[in-house]
Amino acid sequence: MDSLLFILLLCVELSECASQDQFDFEKQWKLIAIILCVGILIMLVVVVFLLCMILKMNSPQTSSGRSSRSKQETEKDVESATPMLPVEDIPVGADVNSIFKTKSSNLEISRTIQTTSCHTIQKGKMKMWQPRNEEDRARRLRVFVKKMIDPNDPVQQTMIKQELLTMIRLDKNPNILAFVGNVMEGDQISIISEYCEGGSLLQFVKQFRGSRDFTDQLIHARVENNEQNTDSYNWNNQVLDSNLEVFSTFDLLSIAYQICSGMKCLSGNSLVHRQLSLRNIFITANKTIRIGNFSLARPHGNNAYYRINNVNLKIPISHRAPETLEDSRFIEQSDVWSFAVCLYELFSLGDSPFDGLNDMRRFLERVGELQKPEYCHQEIYDFMLTCWNADQFKRRVFSICVEFFEEHMKRFDVHILEQIHTKLREASRGQAELVNWTRRQ
Repeated sequence: MDSLLFILLLCVELSECASQDQFDFEKQWKLIAIILCVGILIMLVVVVFLLCMILKMNSPQTSSGRSSRSKQETEKDVESATPMLPVEDIPVGADVNSIFKTKSSNLEISRTIQTTSCHTIQKGKMKMWQPRNEEDRARRLRVFVKKMIDPNDPVQQTMIKQELLTMIRLDKNPNILAFVGNVMEGDQISIISEYCEGGSLLQFVKQFRGSRDFTDQLIHARVENNEQNTDSYNWNNQVLDSNLEVFSTFDLLSIAYQICSGMKCLSGNSLVHRQLSLRNIFITANKTIRIGNFSLARPHGNNAYYRINNVNLKIPISHRAPETLEDSRFIEQSDVWSFAVCLYELFSLGDSPFDGLNDMRRFLERVGELQKPEYCHQEIYDFMLTCWNADQFKRRVFSICVEFFEEHMKRFDVHILEQIHTKLREASRGQAELVNWTRRQ
């Protein structure tokens, strides 16, 4: 605009000079021609500059930059916490890609054992990262390998990254699925964890329905004239058999105790699991259990709660506490509600207490109408009901749950607690050896 104004002023000045001094006609037109050429040149420069800007905005590099930012924003919007104080990042100490790392060529995948809408879990074997001798080169570690269904899905990316960081952060615990390593190739991320011979606990207990291989050691007392229930246990055989081909009521007690012990460890690390169920718990060869699937587990910091804002992250209603359906706020007692659902599944050999939201609402309106599971002691059933209190703050916490089962076994002379601890110590020794199989900075 300044250039055009200059040209107009110059033309006016020349016009005035021409009228006053009567310049030679030929010289005047030469000067006008020069001015016009300069003006056209300036306009061409402006046009070229604008074209360059347009081309730059539409270039592939800029588009990919916008796409990258869009993807980051999508991942950020997948889920967000609303704590009063900021939750610190998981202290992994270095780039996740270089910690507990192995190569896909070190994995031998045999078959898929579980598939959901977001991930698959495969059974496999892993070679040692740095074998020291021929014996190490020949060794294979049986593992679970968890992968995304769609590596390009930002929701699945976020979930598996969070699960990876959570598993790295957690200390080894014999009732929590131990992390072995990870593989990152392109967008695909694989989480490698310890192998559990019995597979999913839900499928494991279901196979003993109506089976002669299940021993019911619960003695059901008849209650007449409003007398107090006097259920008891058969004390003839109080040995916990590690054979996965047989199962008993004492095994159910052992597993219930182990689940709340593992969840006590999680809550002690300020974590909420949010999808605790028998499906996400695994059983090993010596019948110790491992709580797994931490894709939705999150730290709740100093707030004692974690809120999930994204409606696309679906958690089965059958295991969700009622308050989480209203405001998506999860606290330790929300997991305790889910733990009680696990107890029902366990002592019924796989049945679910609630088929849907309507069942849950009917139960909350008339507490006590839910039928006691067949292999459940009355005292444990009463304990379940306290864990299903509509008021979340009147439910037990996991440290109290652990104490309840310890006292229950002592009160009814079930002497299996030391056997459980012996098995857990054995499991801890096995988990401690897993660090030798991957590279760790």
